[in-house]
Amino acid sequence: MLGKDDARALADLLHRIEKHDGLPYRTSIDEVVELFSTSASFTGIGGFVDGIMRAYGHIRVFDEEPVVASCQGGVDPQFRNLGLGASLVSWHTETAKATLAQIDADTKSIVFNVEEGHRSLEEHLLALGYEWSRSYYDLRAALDGELEDVELDAFTKIEPWGSVNDADIIKAVNRIALDEDGREETSKWSVEDRAGFTPEWSFVALDQRADRPQVAGFIMASKYAQDWSVLGWREGTIDMLAVLPDFRGSNIASALITATMRAQAEAGMEAVLAGLSSSASTSVMSVYDYLGFQTV
Repeated sequence: MLGKDDARALADLLHRIEKHDGLPYRTSIDEVVELFSTSASFTGIGGFVDGIMRAYGHIRVFDEEPVVASCQGGVDPQFRNLGLGASLVSWHTETAKATLAQIDADTKSIVFNVEEGHRSLEEHLLALGYEWSRSYYDLRAALDGELEDVELDAFTKIEPWGSVNDADIIKAVNRIALDEDGREETSKWSVEDRAGFTPEWSFVALDQRADRPQVAGFIMASKYAQDWSVLGWREGTIDMLAVLPDFRGSNIASALITATMRAQAEAGMEAVLAGLSSSASTSVMSVYDYLGFQTV
């Protein structure tokens, strides 16, 4: 089973896979260590040849409703077409099923993320009865122009990330989770678990109508410097954008995105990247479009 002592070997394998497959990112050692320290349940295996990791698979179980077993794996390019990929998918499936069977929950699922072009993995999954759930895609905007000010009402202010504590952010995350998919609590969520998180590029929107300001929304941005040499330019990443239900329909999302774009431009970034799910609302997509983001 994989453990923290295997972090370097796993990072090296991921780099070989990412380079061979032409992926526009490199997983840092900090991100790999994060896998082993996450609050989610973790199970991992590795295949070694002559002391070098040549294949891996891991499962992270997030036990808030709906319960999800998130699966990821890969095979060293030099050891592909030997049946290792199919074996990994079977291991993921059987292990995840056994793990989920021990959890009392109404909704449980096994999830794989399939990178574009990985036809063989898609075929293995479809053969085992998996179905497509949603797609994810990246948006990018250049940071080479002036950004317009975003008008907010007199009671709403965009403030630096340190203006609130983690407990306030967790409370906001819980409210959003309850509104979107019925989950009542995500208290295991933590900023501390997020490699690359850059607080100086992250902001909160505060509603100041009451005596104590309340979080109306927030944006979390990260720096993945290991990706810059692969990309050929410097960019930051928007990892999470959230606006609480009571404040949707305002300009808060635009104001938060604009705030991080300005901060990243001032830090010398040439572009900013954001990821969206196909289930994202059209209003969110229109905000990104208005601010100059394009699908990549």
